[in-house]
Amino acid sequence: MGSSLVHTVGLVLALALLEAVLCADNAAAIAALVNDLACPSLRQQALNRGLLAAFALRFAAILAPIRFPGPKIRSHRYP
Repeated sequence: MGSSLVHTVGLVLALALLEAVLCADNAAAIAALVNDLACPSLRQQALNRGLLAAFALRFAAILAPIRFPGPKIRSHRYP
């Protein structure tokens, strides 16, 4: 029981770290794309919309398995 909890907590922490890295990567890519826009207000608006879209798509990707579950896979470790 204790080892499965440790395994689950470790998995959640690893996924949270991966999400943070991907979020930073998205921000850097979007900032590079909007950097060429001439108007600062347009640049800020494009950056905000891009980050909002990236966040929404990531949130949808996280929730997609809940709405559309895949096939049931039976594990030999956890019956």
